[in-house]
Amino acid sequence: MAEPKLTAKKKTARRVDVDAAIASVVEDDMLSGDSTRLPVDVHPILKKRVKQLSDECINPDQNRNSVSMRMLITEFIEDGLKKYAEGNGKYSLEDTPPWLKEYL
Repeated sequence: MAEPKLTAKKKTARRVDVDAAIASVVEDDMLSGDSTRLPVDVHPILKKRVKQLSDECINPDQNRNSVSMRMLITEFIEDGLKKYAEGNGKYSLEDTPPWLKEYL
């Protein structure tokens, strides 16, 4: 008896704009790709509260079950940068860096 011949399925081409739209919904520029360590000492209560918040958050991506502390801290940093861009930071700036305008 002859073995069945295996053939690869043709790949269907997807439109570039569809791929871009899907990527923009699924990916977050600050969470995907390269990362670097940020060693910071925080009060234990803050760490505990962020962890508890992480446990309670619902991830909008249905393929993931949780929201990581990294995701929350990234959001906190971006919100803080936006706050400083709007001139509402706790500390004064000598000069506003040009890149800070990206957060307006």
